[in-house]
Amino acid sequence: MSFPSPQPAAGAAQNARLFPRVFDPPLVASEFGSVRDVSLGGLSVGLRQPASKGQVIEFILTDNDTYRTLVVQAEVMWASWRYAGLRFLELTDDQRDWLEERLPAWQASQAELAAQKGRGGACWFG
Repeated sequence: MSFPSPQPAAGAAQNARLFPRVFDPPLVASEFGSVRDVSLGGLSVGLRQPASKGQVIEFILTDNDTYRTLVVQAEVMWASWRYAGLRFLELTDDQRDWLEERLPAWQASQAELAAQKGRGGACWFG
């Protein structure tokens, strides 16, 4: 079974977010490189080559924490000369379950990094 890509509710603001994002997750997208942010709805990536709004791209998403890979398809929703926002297309149950499991882990990891920076880093010198 696959899930259709989420669509904004009628009358929703054009830039409204359906899902919370995790910034700087430990993900790599094969066609792009580092992932800037990710949610259940899609992701933002740095571009190595131009992308066009409406373009559909299949790529491998790799979790650098677990080394799990997923082949996903996404549509380019916006693109600048440097970045693009992609909307996932037709995630399978397994792909959606994986994202639902990993998103909180990535969020917790980012919170821990932020806390370490607030304490002056992970190393303490006496």
